[in-house]
Amino acid sequence: MQQPFLFLPTVSFLKRQRRRHGIVLRAMSAVLVVSFLFQELSYANPDLKSIDLSFGLSQKNPAEINIPRSIAVVEDVYRTASGSNKTIYLIQDAHVNESAQKNIAKTLDIILKSEPVQYVFLEAGTGNDSLSHLRKYASQEKREEVAKSFLRKGYIQGPDYLDLTSEHSFTLWGVEDKSLYFRGLEDYRFLKDKREHLNATLDKVGRAVKTLKLKLYNPSLQVFDEKRESFLKGDLSLTDYFDVLVAQGQKLSLPLDELFPYLAGLRKVKEKEAGIDFAKAREEELEAFTLLPGEDQKELTDKSQKERNPFVLDAQEHREAKAFYAVLEEKLNRPQTADDRRRRTNKPSL
Repeated sequence: MQQPFLFLPTVSFLKRQRRRHGIVLRAMSAVLVVSFLFQELSYANPDLKSIDLSFGLSQKNPAEINIPRSIAVVEDVYRTASGSNKTIYLIQDAHVNESAQKNIAKTLDIILKSEPVQYVFLEAGTGNDSLSHLRKYASQEKREEVAKSFLRKGYIQGPDYLDLTSEHSFTLWGVEDKSLYFRGLEDYRFLKDKREHLNATLDKVGRAVKTLKLKLYNPSLQVFDEKRESFLKGDLSLTDYFDVLVAQGQKLSLPLDELFPYLAGLRKVKEKEAGIDFAKAREEELEAFTLLPGEDQKELTDKSQKERNPFVLDAQEHREAKAFYAVLEEKLNRPQTADDRRRRTNKPSL
């Protein structure tokens, strides 16, 4: 006879626990939405970096060196609090990419012409790796011929190429710790052999995460997360993704314009993108390409081995495409020669 009295309090207890569990899940979901929102607004676009002068960040190049965008792009400049006049240039490169390595050589050439840099520090080297002592054994023309061949085969990199073919006085110095370097190679070989197994494990973890999201995320957070995944995969443009973020921020009554002043700039980008006929832009790109001399066309082809089209801002960096369009713009805007004018006769204006 006492069983019902024991059972009813148990049911009541379970209901209270379920309500409490639901409140906790809703609170967790709200926290996740806000966290994702702030993270994405801060980091979704790496090209639109905020400037905080209290940390010494400036978009200006302190050395005021004019480097064409077709060769290299200055992404960040940091100044020390002490106001030191010493400058360190960190050049990010694409290994075994002939075009990228040539641009590194051109960048170093511009820097060395502007200021007396004594050392160029290298990865994958130790100590003095300079090649300038070989200059005396061959003419300038022969050195360029051999250096281009070695660069194309990946035997040397951009700094080595410049050291062989120029008259600049500088030292190439490898900064690797040999023991750590070869340990890294061994780690890479180990991971390479295990790649198939590791990828399968990561896929399994990914599926488990998706299953848990369906169980733990509320509908609003699920939709938000799906948009985020689409952006990261490149299926959703940056401006469309920011529409999602702004809408979510407005739901939470966040002062977005105060917290993220660059949103106004993104709205302008979206307005401009909406007015672009990308099919027409592609046609004009091909037309512009045919106006260039053969050697310029070859240089542009080397810049972009993959097929590319005009694109909107998204999660991808599009470095190769950006380099292509920077060179194309540079070639089209240079002073015209007589041959250029002949080629452009009766051609439509772009």
